[in-house]
Amino acid sequence: MEAAVAERDAEKLAGLLEAKLSGDRAAASSLLQQTIKCLSKEAPKDVLPAEVLATFPGTSLAAPRGRYDMLFTSSGLTFGGKTPLGPIAWDAVRYFLKLPCLETNRKAGTVAKNYWLVLVLSQPLLVGKQEYQCVALKASGTKAPPCPPALQSGTGEQARDHERCAAVLKALTAAEEKSEYLVLSRFLEAMIGADKALSPEPTTCVLEAVQAWRGVEEGVLYPLAAGLCFLPKPATFLPTEDILDAEAGSNSGPRGGELIIHRYNDKKPTVFSNLAGADASALLAYLASVVKHRENDVDPDMEDDEEEDPDFVADAPPAKRRVVTRSQTRGTDAVLVEKVG
Repeated sequence: MEAAVAERDAEKLAGLLEAKLSGDRAAASSLLQQTIKCLSKEAPKDVLPAEVLATFPGTSLAAPRGRYDMLFTSSGLTFGGKTPLGPIAWDAVRYFLKLPCLETNRKAGTVAKNYWLVLVLSQPLLVGKQEYQCVALKASGTKAPPCPPALQSGTGEQARDHERCAAVLKALTAAEEKSEYLVLSRFLEAMIGADKALSPEPTTCVLEAVQAWRGVEEGVLYPLAAGLCFLPKPATFLPTEDILDAEAGSNSGPRGGELIIHRYNDKKPTVFSNLAGADASALLAYLASVVKHRENDVDPDMEDDEEEDPDFVADAPPAKRRVVTRSQTRGTDAVLVEKVG
């Protein structure tokens, strides 16, 4: 029904009505009500129907929370509904995260029942008085989308983007990949760019996901090559270049561990609590690794630069710096220690 309305296909809509009207007036009445509901949905004022490449009706968002119609255009993404969101320009998406939801007895790397698809934005999305750094939507890994995507015909400059969307849908159909997660992620990757897509990798961290709390909100931490993501509320992404260092906080009980992250751009540390002791140790090792990797990438010729500096003193004592390491003290998974050199 929604596909027929989105495509503005009068013949298809008439056929559905004719089929329902033959002896079943209650069903026909229900069908008409659905039609009115579809047509009455408020579309974003700055997106013309002719500009839309593809529509995904009834997409569920966790941040900001609600159900929206995702509208793909050549320039960006818009969420249509009673209170439209966006537009979000494709080049304003810093990273596209594909994260499996945490499930009991699921082995890492296998297909999950549900996934988070997260758009990490270079500029926050303003919704009312709230700013959202991340737009997070939940997609089924086993079921098809509630409504199939509706593709619009493209002309002129949009023809190439339309062909790209049509090619994605054709490839999905040929491979018989129909899950909501695969359909949405392939379309988003096609428009955002596969180079911005990130998923958990065992080479980055031994843990795929970690249950944790931020304040009073329960959620899941995802250690990624480009940063640490917390979902669902508040949806947060800490890029590696903003992480100064990390330390273990209090450690009381089997799930009393704290992870304290110090950042360059925030004087107040970011704290995650109620972590299992083993998980906290693995996260500290991951953070130490990404910070070290970042420092190596900043200036590989740093020593040569120092020697060229006229104020450089070769015999000066080495400065102290804080590093993350394992503690030799029982009962503490990892702490910050002072080392020379």
